[in-house]
Amino acid sequence: MVNQSVYPVNMAVPAYPQGQAVSRPTAWQIPQQPRSPTVASQPALPKPTVRAKGDDADSSSKSAIAENRFSMLAMPSPEQLGIVQRQSKPGDGADWTQTRRRLERLGAISFQMEKMDRGGFRFLCLLPTGKPGCTHRVEAVAASEAEAIRMVLLESEDWALRRQ
Repeated sequence: MVNQSVYPVNMAVPAYPQGQAVSRPTAWQIPQQPRSPTVASQPALPKPTVRAKGDDADSSSKSAIAENRFSMLAMPSPEQLGIVQRQSKPGDGADWTQTRRRLERLGAISFQMEKMDRGGFRFLCLLPTGKPGCTHRVEAVAASEAEAIRMVLLESEDWALRRQ
């Protein structure tokens, strides 16, 4: 077997003494060059003064700022913003809390309120019957929401009493 060199022919192999470790100098071992005399001989600049507030020279502007800081914020009323609330007639709106309680007592499966195109309201509800999968539908159409609900609830309660 022929001993072949690992390195190409034109590349020189560094020769290190046998058994000795070669180390690189660290940063603290590298000698520092002395500073130039012009930099070392210059006087040190004064440290700048940094302030987080403005000058106190004008006390009148200071009091004006303090007054503006603590002024109250006034919220304009809806009328000042041009928002006008709709005037409702007494008895026009429905009491949905009371309506839901009455529908729960009846065991209503579902209910629906519909505002009709030509005016008026349609209210309907589905009540359970004794037959599985069958429901009883109660529906009323009236000029106001409250009136349609009132009519459906009265008819539903009458039907529930007759069913017993």
